Amino acid sequence: MAAFPTFDSFQSSRRWPTRLIGTLIVQRSSTTFAVVCAVLVTLFLFPGSYEITELETAPMRITSSLGTVTPVLRIIVLGESRLLTPLLELCDSLAAADYGSDTIALDLWVDHSLRGDAQRLVAWNKGPLHVHQLERAGPLHGWLRTWSPGPDGEEVAIFVADTEVVDPAYYTFLKDAHMRYNHSMDIAGIALHSTKILKFKPGEELQEVVDTTSSVVLYNAAIETRTFSPISLEVWNQFRMWFESKMTDLYFWPFIRGSPTRKGSEWDYFLGSKDVAWNLVFSRFCHEFELSILYPGRGGLSHSTNHGKAQESFNKPQTLEAPVRYSFSEFTRKSQFVSEDSLAIITKIAHQNNGWVSLTVVTHAFVSQALSWLCNVDALEIRPPAIIWLVADADSYNALKDVRGTLALHLDEFSELDGGVSYGTKGYWTLMLERSKVVDDILGCGISVFAFETDQVWFRDPLPLIRSIVREGADIIGALDSKREIGGNLLFFRSSLATREVSREIVAHFQRYYDERYKTRTSHSEPKYLPNDQSLLSNIVIYHRSQSQHVQQPRFFAIPRNLIRDGLWYTTVHGYQPKLGLPMIVNNNFIVGVSNKIQRLKQFGHWFLDNETCNTSRARDAVKGATFVPDPPKATIQEYLRGLSGEEVRNSGVKLPYY
Repeated sequence: MAAFPTFDSFQSSRRWPTRLIGTLIVQRSSTTFAVVCAVLVTLFLFPGSYEITELETAPMRITSSLGTVTPVLRIIVLGESRLLTPLLELCDSLAAADYGSDTIALDLWVDHSLRGDAQRLVAWNKGPLHVHQLERAGPLHGWLRTWSPGPDGEEVAIFVADTEVVDPAYYTFLKDAHMRYNHSMDIAGIALHSTKILKFKPGEELQEVVDTTSSVVLYNAAIETRTFSPISLEVWNQFRMWFESKMTDLYFWPFIRGSPTRKGSEWDYFLGSKDVAWNLVFSRFCHEFELSILYPGRGGLSHSTNHGKAQESFNKPQTLEAPVRYSFSEFTRKSQFVSEDSLAIITKIAHQNNGWVSLTVVTHAFVSQALSWLCNVDALEIRPPAIIWLVADADSYNALKDVRGTLALHLDEFSELDGGVSYGTKGYWTLMLERSKVVDDILGCGISVFAFETDQVWFRDPLPLIRSIVREGADIIGALDSKREIGGNLLFFRSSLATREVSREIVAHFQRYYDERYKTRTSHSEPKYLPNDQSLLSNIVIYHRSQSQHVQQPRFFAIPRNLIRDGLWYTTVHGYQPKLGLPMIVNNNFIVGVSNKIQRLKQFGHWFLDNETCNTSRARDAVKGATFVPDPPKATIQEYLRGLSGEEVRNSGVKLPYY
C-alpha cells in the first residue's frame, strides 16, 4: 500500500523549533533583540504552553545487541496517568502475552520523573526496549508524535494507554485481525476492548445500542478508545496530515456530522474536546473518509480492560467472525448519488472480488458495441471480473441483464438524456458528471474501481499489468491521450484515502462548471467543451494544480501510450497490418457517430458481431500470430512512481519516460 511522507504533526504556531528561531535571528539581525525578548517573555508568562524542541529529522531505527531487528509489532505505551504502578502493571501484562517467536519492540513514553524507574524496573525480553520522555504537550501529543514510521516501512504498531492491562491472548487476536482486514479499505484500525455504541438521530437524545451477541463489531467512532492499532501506515499518516491541515482552520471543531455540537452535551461527555482527547478528532476523520474501527463485541472477548476490573474472558480462545456494522448517525454525504440499496449490491460483489469491481456505463446507443466488446474479451478469455453494467435506460438493462457473470444495474439516479450523448452535448456532459458521482460513491465505500468503456478493442488482458502497478503502491492508473490528459476510457482507482479525497474534489468542481454552463448561462449557444473529470484529474495528479489545498497527492501511474492507443491508431495502419507490435487496447474514438464507429471496426476486422451473434473466430484471428508491445519493466514502474512532475510532463510531450 502507498505510504505518505513522515512529518511532525505538531509543527505549528504553538511550538517553536530552535532551527526556526535561529533562522529568524540570522536573516534579520536587526530584530535579534526583539525576537529574544519575545521568546523570554512568552516562556515566562506561559511556561506550560510552549516548548522549544529540535525537530526529529529521521524515523527511529530499532537496534539491539543482536544487530538490526525488524519487529513484527511495535507496542507504544503512553504513560498518560504519569504514575509508576499502572505503568508497571501494564508492562507485566504485555510481557505475559503469547508472542510465539515474533520480535516485538516496546516503546515506553513516560513522564520525565519516571524514565529512570521505567528503564530499571520494566523487564522485556521479546525485542528492543526504548524509554522516551512524554512531553507535556497535551493528550494528542502521545497519539500523534510517538509513532512516525518512514514512508516505505511496513511496520505495525499498537497504542496502549497505561490505564489498561491486556490479556495473554491479545496478540493472537490482533495479528489475526490484521491479517484478515489489512486490505479492507473501509477499516481505520483495531481496538482490543469493546466499546460503547452510541447512535444519534436528529431531534432525539443519544441512544446506546446494546449488542450482547456480536463477537466483533465495526463502528465509525472512537468512543473511549484506549487501545488502538492503525490498520496501515497509509491510514495513520493520512490522519496525521489531515489533522495538521485542520489545525490551521480556526473554525474547525471536530464533531461528527449530525452530532450535537454544543459544549456540555452528552457527546462531549463521552469524547471530550479537541483540546483534551484524540478520540473526537479521530472520529471526525473516520466520518469524513467513511472509515470504521474494529472492536471486540460484547458477545465476544475483550482483550484489554481498565486496572482493577475483572475480565473473565481473559485467556479464552476467540475466532474472528463476520463483524456487525454500526454507525454513529444515519447522516449520509450530501454528494451521495447512488442509493443505499444499489451501493449494498455493489459492496456485496466487491467483497467477492478482493474489494474491487469492474465498472462501465452503457446507454441504448452503445449496447451493440458493448456486446461486440464482450465477444472480444470472452473469445480471448480475458474478461475482467465483477463487471457491473451501469445502464441509463430500460433498453440497455434488458439487453445486458442476462449476461452470465455480470450485473446490470439500472440506476434511477441517472438523468433522462433525451438529447442524446454525442460528444459536447449536454447529455454527454451530464452522463460524464453522473459517472464521476457513481465512482466517487463506490470509492467512499472502500471499494476500488476499474472503470473502462466498451468502445474499445482488447488484444490482451490489461489487469496483470494493473495489478503489478498497484503492488508497487499506485493509487490511480490510467493512460494519457493525445492531449496529454488522463483518458476516461481506462482507469483504475485504488480506494486509498488520497484517491477518495481527489475524487471528491473532481465531483465538486465538475458540478460547479456544469451548473455554470447549463443553469446560469445566458448564451443560447451550446458549449462544446466543459472542464470535466479527465481534465480535473489531470490537473491534480499530473500538473499538481489542485484547487483545494487539503487534497493529498495520490501516486499516479501513466500506462505507456504505445500500450493504450486512441482511435488515431487506425489512421496509421496501412494495408491492414496491425499484427506487428499490437498495443494492449485500442480506443475506438476520434470518430463521430455510432454508425461510423462500427463501420471502422468492420473495415479492420474488429467488429465481432454477425447479426447480434458473437463471431469468436474473428476475435481470435485478430491476435493470431501477432506480436505485442511489451509491458514496462518493474524497475521502470518503480522509478516512475517515485515522481514524475507536471513540469516534466509539459516539457516532454510524447517523449515521456518509456513512451
